[in-house]
Amino acid sequence: VSTRTLRRYARRLGPNRLDTQTRLSDPRHRSIVAPNRDTLYALAALDLRGGPVVFEHPPVPDRYFSIQLMDMWTESFASIGTRTGDADGGVWLITPPGWRRTADVPPGVTVIESPTPQLFLLGRYLVDREDDVPAVAAITRAISLSSLAADAPGAIPDDATVFGRPQEVPADARFFDELDDAIAANPPYLPADVDLFARWRRARPRVPVEVLERVAREAV
Repeated sequence: VSTRTLRRYARRLGPNRLDTQTRLSDPRHRSIVAPNRDTLYALAALDLRGGPVVFEHPPVPDRYFSIQLMDMWTESFASIGTRTGDADGGVWLITPPGWRRTADVPPGVTVIESPTPQLFLLGRYLVDREDDVPAVAAITRAISLSSLAADAPGAIPDDATVFGRPQEVPADARFFDELDDAIAANPPYLPADVDLFARWRRARPRVPVEVLERVAREAV
């Protein structure tokens, strides 16, 4: 589901580009599953396969805000905002797993290593009332995402296959093809998940496709 969601956003916005709200959500809003009426959102589908990205945020001294970084296994691995003492703003370098070129990090930049090469960035900004929206929109317009200057951005692999709606994951053998694709792009890293998928891969070649299809049909 997360792979389908990220690919749809990346196709619509482009990878590593921020989409910011300029008005409060209403019942027609679907970018966020269950949006708050007193919140403006900022959303980006980040793809670090071409290298790290620099995230710059202005000071926000007068309202609550949070930036959630969520990997492709839906684990929230880092947070930026009021609760974490970031009201003065700052610059963060979001890196892919295993990136160690610390000599290229400019002074004053905080490094956040993502557990997966692809991830979601979700910002939330408190809005006091309707006429407060322009002030919050000005904050989100001042946010920037860019490539690390000292690290020429590499080519991001083209995810040519754009799967269907996140709510319509197949219940037949096609599910396993999607799963293989998703795991190849964003391998598991938590010990329990690594062990689970290692055992699954060892068992899968011995299971005929027609059996997988039957089991999937019976599970629905």
